[in-house]
Amino acid sequence: ITPFPDLHPTHMLWPGDDRLKMFDASTDRIVILDRDYRYRFSNLTNARYHGTGRDAFLDKPLWKVTCERFFKHVSKPLYDRCFSGHPSSCVAPQPGRDPNELYSAHVNPIVDESGQVVAALAVVRRVEFWGG
Repeated sequence: ITPFPDLHPTHMLWPGDDRLKMFDASTDRIVILDRDYRYRFSNLTNARYHGTGRDAFLDKPLWKVTCERFFKHVSKPLYDRCFSGHPSSCVAPQPGRDPNELYSAHVNPIVDESGQVVAALAVVRRVEFWGG
């Protein structure tokens, strides 16, 4: 995962927060989803990967981007674990893409001042293999 200074799961990040600008410098795809599995932020890398502007993600349900089957069997269990307070990870191909290309996803809880998980920060990158 690309390191980001001063970013800790207990620091609330939400649209309009200037700290989100640092995510646009990353080559990783970075999104924030709320507890209803709706996009609250997408960095430019994620938007370019999907061939759209990042504002097109705002308030869009995750299942509309991934597809219902992938959401049900991969994304939802991953985010549910995160929403229960536990960072989660998985490696999987992306729906509708080359099934031989794998992506790692790391999802971390974002909590409010009272300690309640209110959103999830996901960092996704393509898994590169070396060797022959």
